[in-house]
Amino acid sequence: MIYETEPAPVVTGLLCVGRNALRVALSLDPTRDSIEDIAAAGTKAVIFPLWRGFETTCRAFVDASAERETAAILCLDRRSFTEAEWRGHRYLPGLRYWAKRFPDVSCWLVGNEPDQEGESSSPMTRRNFQRLCRNARSVWPEAYLIAGALARVAVSYVDGLEGIVNACAVSIYCQRPADGFPAPDSGFANLCDLLAMFPEGMPMVVKVGR
Repeated sequence: MIYETEPAPVVTGLLCVGRNALRVALSLDPTRDSIEDIAAAGTKAVIFPLWRGFETTCRAFVDASAERETAAILCLDRRSFTEAEWRGHRYLPGLRYWAKRFPDVSCWLVGNEPDQEGESSSPMTRRNFQRLCRNARSVWPEAYLIAGALARVAVSYVDGLEGIVNACAVSIYCQRPADGFPAPDSGFANLCDLLAMFPEGMPMVVKVGR
């Protein structure tokens, strides 16, 4: 059942399943997608990454989202940091860099598929991922922080982050909506079962798209 929600930076509807809540946002790539894709998507929330070298493009996407009354969720992945910052696990300088350039943004996706190796993923150990989340909270004490997006749904990555992050994101392309669909072994997990695995009361944001 779909319920309208209280005003929040990421939500158009709230799917209540058991103890948790499911929220949906569309993932876009500012280097490949156009600003018009925001309106064409027909969604009230979009996610796109912040990458060094694309600051102007990302600024245009944030402004276009605001004009279309679409919530912009900015994703912080390995390309959001310098190579030295990422390899040295020194996240605070990069986080402050983006906070200075996007003071109007109140919702951040911290990490991108830290539990999976892949070309578009930003693999991290659980320890470093949690360090990134805690550093992000110190930079944005009042922001809406989303941990993830998890791909293989290593739930241990968010254990202990209650009170640090507001929600956890899951990459939908890695999951199946129900057992046996589209095939019994599709994805890494049954999306509906995941709600029972996460810390009680922690909302899940489903990342849809690329």
